[in-house]
Amino acid sequence: MTETNNLIISKETQRLRLFRPRPAPEPGIALVLFREGQPLITLWPGDRLTSGEVSWGNYKAIYKVDIAEHSFSFSCTLPCQGEAFEFHTQVSVTYSVDNPSLIVERNIADARAVLEPLIIGIMRDASRKCEVEQSAEAERAITEQVQEESKKHNTGLELVRFAVKLSLEEDAGVHPSSWTHWGRN
Repeated sequence: MTETNNLIISKETQRLRLFRPRPAPEPGIALVLFREGQPLITLWPGDRLTSGEVSWGNYKAIYKVDIAEHSFSFSCTLPCQGEAFEFHTQVSVTYSVDNPSLIVERNIADARAVLEPLIIGIMRDASRKCEVEQSAEAERAITEQVQEESKKHNTGLELVRFAVKLSLEEDAGVHPSSWTHWGRN
């Protein structure tokens, strides 16, 4: 799980022919087929085009989309209830592509540019409901809200794991909160 920014690995405009090898996705890569005036078609690892689809498909482009798990981390500050103090926040995110066609359609190359602002917005909503002394409760609330709200946004990306750690500026080196996280294993 490495930090990455290139979801669309390549675009090939070579026309498919019947007696040439049919495109088949490699592990960790989905193929998105484009033909004019038609919906995009996604081939997941293990999928193959039929001979008829190759002959009559008239595909203009084939995009390779990275569907493997990747991760990134960032720090930010979040408001507390009353906004007199702030939580200093460390976030770790693991994600994967769950809709390669949407990634190609929207030309999303950088998952972090999509996910980080979304996650920060969701975390800010949750942290405003907690007092400064409630950092453990805030971590749980943030984790639950990110898990729930991230599914409502049609980004083409899925959060696989999410971990958040809150601290106060004066406490940061002395009493750090434990990481609160969720994710599939």
